[in-house]
Amino acid sequence: MSAPEPISALSGVIPVLSMPVREDQTIDLDALARQADHLIGVGVDALSFGFGSELPRLTDRERDESLRIVADTTARRVPVMASVVTESIGAARARCEDAAAAGADLVMVTPPHADGAGIRRFLDDLAERSPLPLVLQDAPAAIGVTLSVDLLREVGRHPRVVALKIETPDAVTRIARLADDLAGAAALLGGSGGLELLAELRAGSVGTMPGAGHAAVFVAILDAHHAGDAARAEWLFGLLQPVLVLASRSGDTFLAIQKELLRRAGVLGDARLRQPSEPMSDRVRAELDLLQGLLDERLAAGPDGVPSVVGA
Repeated sequence: MSAPEPISALSGVIPVLSMPVREDQTIDLDALARQADHLIGVGVDALSFGFGSELPRLTDRERDESLRIVADTTARRVPVMASVVTESIGAARARCEDAAAAGADLVMVTPPHADGAGIRRFLDDLAERSPLPLVLQDAPAAIGVTLSVDLLREVGRHPRVVALKIETPDAVTRIARLADDLAGAAALLGGSGGLELLAELRAGSVGTMPGAGHAAVFVAILDAHHAGDAARAEWLFGLLQPVLVLASRSGDTFLAIQKELLRRAGVLGDARLRQPSEPMSDRVRAELDLLQGLLDERLAAGPDGVPSVVGA
């Protein structure tokens, strides 16, 4: 494996990997490697671990083994982002070091449950001491910590912070407020499954971190956006949005739908989640069948019946 290029910017489609689980609840590392290859094949710009990888349900050893197999599989074709969710400076430092040893190129961190001064100390320390560049995740619904725009602006100016992942209810507004101030500093990325992708791009984001199930469609949308083809980007996003809304009903619904889509694509052997988890209901499965069927048909036909070329 060659030495990585230093990461100074991050953009494009950066899917959060789904974690393949066998019937005996062990992690299927071979399937995880296939998924990494598949996602690189459809043109993603980087790969990430995160809440969508069921990290809270993994042991530390499973987390590191999963990261190592993905880093080995990518062979530096795209950057690999680890995820650190912890409540102390010491634990965060150690996990960043573990991520670097496992082959990560950068690490996404979440703020601890602390007051503003405590969060600043935590982030300042990691920005200075982490062996890897940082992405700060602003996701109060998942983390339970609310960050001010002023703090995000301050952190985003640190040279070791390459991106802010904004996935708040007011994400579009936050991105718009930060975009001018952080020009030339940390990149702004959308999250929340890509649910507001186009509005985020118009507000100043440079990419998105969605689930892995529709990576090819997200790549096609970003390609159209960067080519200045707003009509095609809107058309593609309009087709995708009903499935994104369905997946947003709950955390486990999102996880299960990503895995089911990867299973249907032949990437995963099944769509099993780590237990305990909420099973996909028959109603959600029926809605997914309907909405994904319509998406596939319309992508195949293209706008005005012209065939649309979107990777599998």
